[in-house]
Amino acid sequence: MTSVYQQLAQAYSENRGRTGPLPVCSETIDVEPLRNRDGSLTAYDKPIVLLTDEFTISWGDTFAQIFADSKRGPLFGLRTNGAGGSVLWGEGGPYTESSLSYTTSLGVRAAPVAAPGYPVTAYYENVGIHPDIPYDMMTEENLRNGYRPYVEAFTQAILAEINKAGN
Repeated sequence: MTSVYQQLAQAYSENRGRTGPLPVCSETIDVEPLRNRDGSLTAYDKPIVLLTDEFTISWGDTFAQIFADSKRGPLFGLRTNGAGGSVLWGEGGPYTESSLSYTTSLGVRAAPVAAPGYPVTAYYENVGIHPDIPYDMMTEENLRNGYRPYVEAFTQAILAEINKAGN
């Protein structure tokens, strides 16, 4: 919690409304990976292709960002929504029957990224995570064929990753 306090104190002393990166799911940004009793990593180490589209939103955006920034594997499909991660709900105020939803996070990328049609940014909000292998599954051909072309396309992408890894 010391690092959180330091970030808050620094932002306050510099009259800033935004802190540096803060952890969302633990007390520190540096989270050790899960290990077995013998100390070996329990992480899945086989090739992975992450499927994304414009409905990849909220924590899905965050997961895609972490996946892409850690270079765990390619993203396949369409860009994510870019609509934030940690969303909370609350009442709209006294004397109303309204409710609010608001994000309490700002997805900071590991390094600034450039995506076609967007300025260079260090965040994924409003930009989304763009796939390494673009594929628009929202086509008439996919609809008429039970999305078979889409399944065949991402299957080929998975097989290419397996072949690249030599597994």
